[in-house]
Amino acid sequence: MDKNNVEYTSSLLALLQIVDSGFPTGGFSHSLGYESAVKHGHIRSKKQLTEFVITVLENIGSSSLPLLCEAYKQSGDMSKIIALDEYTEACLSNHIANRSSVQQVHY
Repeated sequence: MDKNNVEYTSSLLALLQIVDSGFPTGGFSHSLGYESAVKHGHIRSKKQLTEFVITVLENIGSSSLPLLCEAYKQSGDMSKIIALDEYTEACLSNHIANRSSVQQVHY
């Protein structure tokens, strides 16, 4: 397969994944609970929204970012990536986040 076909195939696969109805896209799938917090009255002001965003970023920085850095470091060793993926899945106690993560990876 020549380079143009590889690039076309890669682009087509990415596009098909994004438009698949099972692919978690959109604001709700990546809002990290914002809709629920608003619905239940936990976010009613700009100050509360700011606190929510800061909390989300702190959580990502302490949970997801170290896993992402480790995946980058181990990117040449598929067995270590698989082990890290299994560890990451075990860490996602929120069933919605876990399902979203699994759907993104297993296409």
